[in-house]
Amino acid sequence: MLILVDVGNTSITFGLSRKKIINKIWDIPTQIIENPASFLRNLSAKIGKANFSKKKIQAVVICTVVPKHTKELKRQFKKIFPNAEICVLGQDIKVTIKNCYRYPREVGMDRLANAVSVYYEYKKTALVIDAGTAITIDVVSQDGEYLGGVIVPGIMMSLNALHEKTALLPLLEIARPQSILGCDTKNAILSGIFYGYTFLINGFIKFFKQKYGKDIIVIGTGGFLSILKQITSEIDIFDRKLTLKGINTAYKIAKK
Repeated sequence: MLILVDVGNTSITFGLSRKKIINKIWDIPTQIIENPASFLRNLSAKIGKANFSKKKIQAVVICTVVPKHTKELKRQFKKIFPNAEICVLGQDIKVTIKNCYRYPREVGMDRLANAVSVYYEYKKTALVIDAGTAITIDVVSQDGEYLGGVIVPGIMMSLNALHEKTALLPLLEIARPQSILGCDTKNAILSGIFYGYTFLINGFIKFFKQKYGKDIIVIGTGGFLSILKQITSEIDIFDRKLTLKGINTAYKIAKK
């Protein structure tokens, strides 16, 4: 069995890979790593409630976009799983996909994990929309090439910025507004965010379908997947475990 760890800017997602099944176990806030004692207590408590034996864990595989926490994460996992291999995607584990970025090291490991996942599962050109702290829209070719993508501020990032950078605009939770034309401040903000991202994402999907063909498969993932489902009907597959699957696949290929 493997523990799969997807470290994002806002939260850390844990998964358990057992035989051919990957189960998402839990999420915790990324900032908790800054308090090692709290992190260890939190993780130990969650493991105690989970239905697996620590002794059966072969490896903990980490995919992170927050490199400053990597050393501490490895140290904590070694305490909890002393007999397991602790490895990091992109460092200890090579990502088996061609990275066509001009500066390959600039690509987040989560985006490459997504690319690995869609290539080995679908074997066709894919557009991956990952709605997390930021929203990334990436293209993976049918030949297993990460071709590049788009990065835009995430939904909560935009809502927070409107509140923090202005004197009068309130902080809101994202929701579908009553109409596109906002007739009060609350609905004007919600319309700008909700329909703004609707037009943005649908526009990119339309562009990439024109560029790579209408049969390109469109896959949605990320923490804001529920919002993504409301924003567009152009996504073919919604897969909350896409990144975890990519981490798992990259590890198993490397070990073969």
